[in-house]
Amino acid sequence: LIGKGIFAWAQHKRKKRLREVADELGLEYIEDGQHSLFQSISDFYLFRSGRRGKSSKMICGDTGELTIGVFDYSYVSGSSDSTKSYNQSVIALLSDQIVLPRFNLQPQGILHSLISAFGVQDIDFEEHPEFSRLFFLSIYRRLNPQTD
Repeated sequence: LIGKGIFAWAQHKRKKRLREVADELGLEYIEDGQHSLFQSISDFYLFRSGRRGKSSKMICGDTGELTIGVFDYSYVSGSSDSTKSYNQSVIALLSDQIVLPRFNLQPQGILHSLISAFGVQDIDFEEHPEFSRLFFLSIYRRLNPQTD
């Protein structure tokens, strides 16, 4: 019971701070995370993971040249015998003015060596070895490249 209370208090403080940051930056805060940005990024690999995917606590804005979304995303995977919940923060930047490939950046983990065996390349930076050691950076490729 005490643990749930501490968690609820921390979540309340986090929501309050996210609202403050959004106000300071002149951006919008959306509690349920529903924004038109998702139409543009709906094919992103993360959104096909697990079930009961939900976005929340989104800070977003559009400058005309750049659409930004920073939000929490959660989903559940596994069977009814052993389910696991995943929660993470996501940053999405969309712009016709900036030409960058779609990429995926996540903390380096044991499974990344397996992913690499299937041809997903980890991009490392010689000038930033600590970053490269901690994070797995890969270019995002669609399953059907003809739709690009």
